[in-house]
Amino acid sequence: MRLKFSKFFLSLILIISGLLIFNSKPCKAEETNAESQTASFLDFTLNKSLADTSLVRDDSYKSSVKYSANTSVSIDCEEDMYGLYIKWYHNPQTSYTISYGDVTLTCGEDGFLHEYIPLDIATKSLNINLTEDMRICEIAVLSKGDLPDSVQVWNPTATRPDILVFSTHADDEILFLGGVLALYGSRDDVSVQVAYMCDFYKSEPYREHEELDGLWELGLNIYPVKGDFYDYYCGDYDAALQNYDYDSVCAYTTECIRRFQPLIVVTQDFNGEYGHGAHILLANAVADSVNNSNDANYHPESASKYGSYDVPKTYIHLYGENTITLNLREELETLNNRTALDALKTAYTRHVSQQGWWFYVDDEYEYSPSRFGLYRTLVGTDTGNDILENVKTYETIAYEEKVAADEAAINNANEYSNSIVESVKSFKEELKEYKTSPSISVKQLVVTLVALIIILLVIIGQVKRHKKEYDRRVLKYKKENDIK
Repeated sequence: MRLKFSKFFLSLILIISGLLIFNSKPCKAEETNAESQTASFLDFTLNKSLADTSLVRDDSYKSSVKYSANTSVSIDCEEDMYGLYIKWYHNPQTSYTISYGDVTLTCGEDGFLHEYIPLDIATKSLNINLTEDMRICEIAVLSKGDLPDSVQVWNPTATRPDILVFSTHADDEILFLGGVLALYGSRDDVSVQVAYMCDFYKSEPYREHEELDGLWELGLNIYPVKGDFYDYYCGDYDAALQNYDYDSVCAYTTECIRRFQPLIVVTQDFNGEYGHGAHILLANAVADSVNNSNDANYHPESASKYGSYDVPKTYIHLYGENTITLNLREELETLNNRTALDALKTAYTRHVSQQGWWFYVDDEYEYSPSRFGLYRTLVGTDTGNDILENVKTYETIAYEEKVAADEAAINNANEYSNSIVESVKSFKEELKEYKTSPSISVKQLVVTLVALIIILLVIIGQVKRHKKEYDRRVLKYKKENDIK
């Protein structure tokens, strides 16, 4: 009988320990009420050269300083530097390092054209160590504090974006597709990936900078992708077919769809807005891709790499069927209390090289970025003007899975508490045996009883905690989705 109680008591200790270990929460860091300050741009000298320094501080994407591979470029500052912001002439093809004191940081692995590097320790001097021939357009160094809005901190391309926007050129995404970018790209709960057809590194590299500046102005922070197609002006569709291999463009758009597996695809007008042949070609290529991307025999190279995929919804700019009109005139907190239309107008000014053309942003003229048509759907037609209608974002799907997991945890906890109740019943039976077994000490009985009480309290607490969290998540979900 003494052995039986010892095993029971040991089991209780193990159960309590497990509950305390696996359900404990990390301690929160002590919060501070101190008001943060915005970091300042500091004066510096690049490579101990006033000429080099002047070129990287002239606010021009058409000037740059060239440095050879396997060289170190120095930056010296009289004040402590806490951050380095580099705008390359061309995005890095290999990684580079930043070194200062005993610190070495590996950078450039994502190939960002504009890259901010936070410095772990304040320093007055550092070196940029290059592994390839590179040109630097602009450099800024920053003091301690919150980053100014103008400093772009990009996230890598999305794994599973909710919306994939195909744009022919840098500026088309603002002029014609901008309603989608401004309304949805600025939201934290929606993921928007932009994919360009043309690569301006091949013709006008400065437009790649303008592209990033425009996207950043709209609140996007997911780095765009692009094809390797040269920017040819095409007066009509026939000219586009002469300049571009249509099958290659389809291969690119299909690969993007299979790679990103978006819930929604958006692209340009079948008529090319004002008739641009390359716009027409891209629209047709995207249409062919969404109609065939679920067929593994269609461009099988990307199917073997990413698998086949069927896009739930596809919108075409100015498409005449199943039309929607996005509201661009409501002030949005996600756009710093600006309207989407005002944000788009500002974003287009970031395309400095294009300001001499007749194009402009407005929601009341024939190429309005607010007007789209639902070209293809697997989830039914729209009843309103929200392109997310009838689909759940990937964040919502993950949230619902978490709620389901919490519900399962509650059920498991209830089952576990029931098993404890059975243990209590068993303990009562053993108490009866105590009357005929004086070898059991009173101390053993008291310790075992206390252990049972503790474990019951822990179980009850865990059930309540999971139930409270579950109810909170369900209430939040109902509010967000307007469910009564």
